[in-house]
Amino acid sequence: LIADNIPGFVAYWDKDLRNVHANDAYLEWFGVSPDQMLGQHIRDVIGEDLYAKNLPYIRAALAGAAQKFDREIVDASGITRYSQAYYIPDVVEGGEVEGFFVLVVDVSERVLAEMKLAETHAEMARRATSDSLTGLANRALMEERLVTALEAAARSGGMVGLVMIDLDEFKPVNDRHGHAVGDELLGVVAERLNAVVRKTDVVARIGGDEFGVLCPEVAGQDEVATLADRLVEALSAEVCLA
Repeated sequence: LIADNIPGFVAYWDKDLRNVHANDAYLEWFGVSPDQMLGQHIRDVIGEDLYAKNLPYIRAALAGAAQKFDREIVDASGITRYSQAYYIPDVVEGGEVEGFFVLVVDVSERVLAEMKLAETHAEMARRATSDSLTGLANRALMEERLVTALEAAARSGGMVGLVMIDLDEFKPVNDRHGHAVGDELLGVVAERLNAVVRKTDVVARIGGDEFGVLCPEVAGQDEVATLADRLVEALSAEVCLA
């Protein structure tokens, strides 16, 4: 009665890994009846994959050492749940281990809340350093990367390239076709800039129709001039918007 009212999953497995007892919550978790559970090998109840993952903890418990670990489990209804498991050895007189008790606490609510919080923090960090419209780096990140690049160049004696881009006649696009079309055009510009630069370069949207490309390491001015020509060529091609 006590076991069935504990807010967790309780079971007992003997040293041959056969089930002796399981409370109602444990039975419900794995979708079996008491008759189906009793005497079953733990492998047949929790499945081959989960058994393989838990086997080191099982062996340690049967050797007399209490275990505590986290585990991701798919329950009988197919829902992924997160648990914290305890294996407590059943040590009898003489020090022999007859089996082990299992207590599994469902911590899904806490884990999911922590995951959502982490996602929120990651999104906040992303928004703080990226342009929401184009996905490019924003001015703050560009300035940060520029300082880092200049400091590295000062130490190594290298050079840093910086190309500033200002779109001509962009305001009439907004005035004539609306801001939605203007935003779409800025998205195309971002894609074209990214397609031209190196992976180590930083493309940023500095302002409304202003962009910048930071090249942390360049051989000289000619390399930057060549990049600028390629950027102009990419942006000069006709744009067809829906």
